[in-house]
Amino acid sequence: MRSAPNDRSKVRLVCFPYAGTGASIFQSWPSWLPRDVDMCAIQLPGREMRFREQPHTSYMPIVEETARALESYLDQPLVLFGYSLGAILAYELAHYLRQAFQTNVTRLIVAARVAPQIIEHRDPFFHTLPDGPFLEQVAKLGGMPQAILQNEELMSFLLPVLRADFQINEMYHYEVRPPLTCDMTVLRGAADPLMTYDQVAQWQDETTGQFCLRTLPGGHFFMHETQKLFTQLIQRDLQKAVRSTI
Repeated sequence: MRSAPNDRSKVRLVCFPYAGTGASIFQSWPSWLPRDVDMCAIQLPGREMRFREQPHTSYMPIVEETARALESYLDQPLVLFGYSLGAILAYELAHYLRQAFQTNVTRLIVAARVAPQIIEHRDPFFHTLPDGPFLEQVAKLGGMPQAILQNEELMSFLLPVLRADFQINEMYHYEVRPPLTCDMTVLRGAADPLMTYDQVAQWQDETTGQFCLRTLPGGHFFMHETQKLFTQLIQRDLQKAVRSTI
């Protein structure tokens, strides 16, 4: 877990990256976050400074490991953010914190992921494909530069991480539980080929708190395609979270 400490913080923001990436995708965030927000970017096994570790192939070890790391951070309201695969990790962490620590998060912000109760049918699953076809599917998503995909040495390190992350996402099993009570914001790309509006809108069933669904220009990686608008929306939600603590 990488943190940007802030003694004046009133809210802690915990961020999960999308598949195949690490905490560094959030390295610019402290420069535009509200001053009352302290950010923790989750570094998953198998990438960046944890590249020697074996990546997990199921979500629960990640959730349990993250919860243990956050235990001393539960003194302030939590906002969880997750992008694509990270959305499921953030969602499951919110449930785990409620069950294990009797802690309800203040807000859940999820992006670029269908609602957890939606079963995605792929035959075969992407993570089971041979290397060539698997990387073709990764390339179609548009989140990884061709220069990296064509670098055989680099891909020898990244491929196990990508496969593990896709396996987590594709083998995810939804569990019926009482809905969360936090406010929830869901973000989607208007041209995202992986999901429909209705599939994303069903996130609303997962909380009794205030719900907001926003559609941004761009595809699956609108986080980068419409960066200014994206950051403005995140800032707005975080400001709301800070005001709720006053």
